Amino acid sequence: MNNAYSSNFFVKLITSFKFKMVLLVFTAITIIIFFAIPLSYFNTDDVVPSLAVGDVQALEDLQIRHFSVKVDTGLFIKNFTVFDPIKDEFVMDCIVWFEFDSSALMPDIVEKFSFDNGKILYKSPPDVKVVGDKIFVKYDVRLSFKANLVYKKFPLEDHKVTIILSNDFVTPEEMYFQVDESGFDISENVKLHNWHVKDLDVETGYTKVILDKNDPEKKAAHPKVLFTVSVVKASIRRLLIIFVPFFTAAFFALFAFLMSLANIRGRFSLAITAITALLGYRFVIERMMPQVGYFTTTDSLYTFLLSFAFFCFLYQLIITRFFSAIESNFKQGKMKSSGFALKIEKLNLINDIIFIFTIFIFICFVGWFLIG
Repeated sequence: MNNAYSSNFFVKLITSFKFKMVLLVFTAITIIIFFAIPLSYFNTDDVVPSLAVGDVQALEDLQIRHFSVKVDTGLFIKNFTVFDPIKDEFVMDCIVWFEFDSSALMPDIVEKFSFDNGKILYKSPPDVKVVGDKIFVKYDVRLSFKANLVYKKFPLEDHKVTIILSNDFVTPEEMYFQVDESGFDISENVKLHNWHVKDLDVETGYTKVILDKNDPEKKAAHPKVLFTVSVVKASIRRLLIIFVPFFTAAFFALFAFLMSLANIRGRFSLAITAITALLGYRFVIERMMPQVGYFTTTDSLYTFLLSFAFFCFLYQLIITRFFSAIESNFKQGKMKSSGFALKIEKLNLINDIIFIFTIFIFICFVGWFLIG
């Protein structure tokens, strides 16, 4: 009796319309939580280039013997005239400054600075000041550059925008850069569309390139500075524009499970609407996507949701054919009314079980793509 009661209670539960609606609401809330998790922390796959760090003591010893010169440097970002992480395009107005021993280095050597990942569009004449036994020189610069950003988690990702200052006309043994944290700053008036500056970081060192693999002595090394601007999303507007239509279409496919088996047209309409909506909206979001050769989170979710909608459509096709066959047999007198009612009841139970299983698969895959 107890087993029969438990079984009967289970059947009543999963066939209850209220239970299925609660399950859909739970699914929607779970998806919102899945999106909130990666948005709650700094989330990036961007790789900051690595620099070899010189032996500071050895460089200072060289400096004492007037072979190596320490050059204090800094960067102040005045404005971004172009700040587009989606296209990996940046144009900024900034001030680059240097301070060094006037007796050890000439300003024309320092003036040969460049940026590895960008092109200097404008560089002002040097503004030189003598401060004690040191020379302070600054330049107004307009720089266009790319930061080699990674978009695997688009549009949930944050970014590290890196600017690489270099002097390719000296070696680390002749000159090396030194930057204090206070030497890298950004104007408070800078407004970045849809982005917010989280942190600034700076690293000094040098890079070494082997010019001939067969002769390790043929190499080139140059002092460099990495200026990194960490930015986070200031709004979820793009996120909503991309994913709300996606999941709305997916829920259309799920709503088809809630309709009566006799409503064949309604089930087909919802299922096919989900597929056509996803296919059509892909052309819309393509303009908002970064042009990369690998799958992003958006691509992965889109592919899954399209496959999911297609599965729901095929399922509706199969189960409604079963219903039509049972109904046809009943109308032709091949089946009694009690037998017809029993078969329809079993078919509804199968539909409800598959609905719950489909919800489970849906939640698992969405969670894996978003936080896996």
